[in-house]
Amino acid sequence: QNLPQGLAEGGKMPPGAPSQEVVVICMTGHRSPLVAYALQKKGYARVYNLTGGMIGWKIYEWVSQLRGNKKPPNIR
Repeated sequence: QNLPQGLAEGGKMPPGAPSQEVVVICMTGHRSPLVAYALQKKGYARVYNLTGGMIGWKIYEWVSQLRGNKKPPNIR
């Protein structure tokens, strides 16, 4: 589900229990750590941030294809 940064930081939480995994993604990887932190403060224990955002994911995909590498992107 898409949850805008302002809503997450304002207290609106994604549906489901705080024990569920949540992956936070933004375009560049600059805003998603803030949302991940806000979710963790609200009790979500399994929050992951996609390092580099969607742009980083796409760059990783291109470089991986050039190198023949099949490793997954860096999610932490």
